[in-house]
Amino acid sequence: MISYKVISGDTLSEIAQCNSTTVDQIMMINPEIKDKNLIYAGQTINIPSESVRLQAFKAKETTKQSSQNEMESSSLP
Repeated sequence: MISYKVISGDTLSEIAQCNSTTVDQIMMINPEIKDKNLIYAGQTINIPSESVRLQAFKAKETTKQSSQNEMESSSLP
């Protein structure tokens, strides 16, 4: 995990893009951020490292596969 100090004019989407992550992943590891459009200059936020992003991706894929399996089994006679 990387710590980042917000500077004036920063947005979460720009920070996410510059760090090859997503706003959702940043918010997931920074529960104190309640509004993705409201961060402050001087605020320190955590940026997920590659391992955190990989875990989030795997969790998303597992959820997606589970949903597909449920849909397939519910359509059986």
